[in-house]
Amino acid sequence: MSDVCGDSKVGLVLKNATIWTVDVDLPRADAVAIRRNELVAVGRDGDMDSIIGSSTRVYDLEGRLVLPGFNDCHTHFLLYTIMSATAFDLYGLDSLSEVQARLAENRGQHPHNGWLYGFRWSSHSFDGQWPTVVPLDAVEAIRPVAIFDIDFHTAWVNSPALRRLGYGPETPDPDGGTIVWDGNGSPTWLLLENAHKLIPLPARPADDVYAPWIVE
Repeated sequence: MSDVCGDSKVGLVLKNATIWTVDVDLPRADAVAIRRNELVAVGRDGDMDSIIGSSTRVYDLEGRLVLPGFNDCHTHFLLYTIMSATAFDLYGLDSLSEVQARLAENRGQHPHNGWLYGFRWSSHSFDGQWPTVVPLDAVEAIRPVAIFDIDFHTAWVNSPALRRLGYGPETPDPDGGTIVWDGNGSPTWLLLENAHKLIPLPARPADDVYAPWIVE
């Protein structure tokens, strides 16, 4: 347990918790003590007994997870972990053949999923050209495929996805979104902003699959 200086009692103790400390010397703990919005002790439940006073608020968290405070760096933390556990990752890939290989692999891993998902492709990939439906339909022409770009503002989809969403040549752009068309009046299969909001997000996987991604 870390040393407590000054007053011997604290204002708040969280006990019987699963605390991720981000400290390589003590990666997990059961309890934490807080005084005036400052963490002053982290350790086992019994370590806190001597610093609990008559005015200390003590909460039994019944094993719930406690994480350090996060400054918002726009990571979409929970969405990212769900995608990591269920979708194929295109980060750093520059060729359409690599995309097709990842999609084919994911298709085999999830034979019963209604949708297939990928994420983290970049508009700077593929020689700066916007991707089209052709490479996706060549691999999966039955189930809908949705691949979100690295900031989740654009979705690259296949033909079954457009049909599932009810998008056709006469479909107007939704408020706050754009269905991107090519010069011949055909969709490029890129959906910007609110145009992809109808795509259902993956369901959270089972705990034994999801938990390791949260820890990682």
